[in-house]
Amino acid sequence: MTRPEITRTRDLTFSNWIRRNLPNSETGFSVSDVDFMLWNWQRREVMFVEVKTHGKELSTGQRRQFRRMHDWMTKGTAGTEWNYKGWVIVTFENTSFDDGKCYISSINMTQPIEVTEARLIELLSF
Repeated sequence: MTRPEITRTRDLTFSNWIRRNLPNSETGFSVSDVDFMLWNWQRREVMFVEVKTHGKELSTGQRRQFRRMHDWMTKGTAGTEWNYKGWVIVTFENTSFDDGKCYISSINMTQPIEVTEARLIELLSF
């Protein structure tokens, strides 16, 4: 088991500050948060995970940003001791396994596949 999350709640103060103070998208500036970066420092493996609930999909801008970061990570880890495991999108039909189905896809995959909780644990535990 991993350690509990420190805050247990998401504080949007900084997110709101960013929206008030940094350039808007009309200038070409764009901001997106990354939900999770999973890494095994002993085996030198790393993966990014984006979680969507209520069947939502990545926005066009978010997909574009994440695909670019995926490409950079793929190139940046090539020939190094690190193994980049990719960018995974976890989409819940509602909010969790308790109230609906779960699907996974990668940043380059167009068709999500349904997974069980056990399979998701296996995939994310690499």
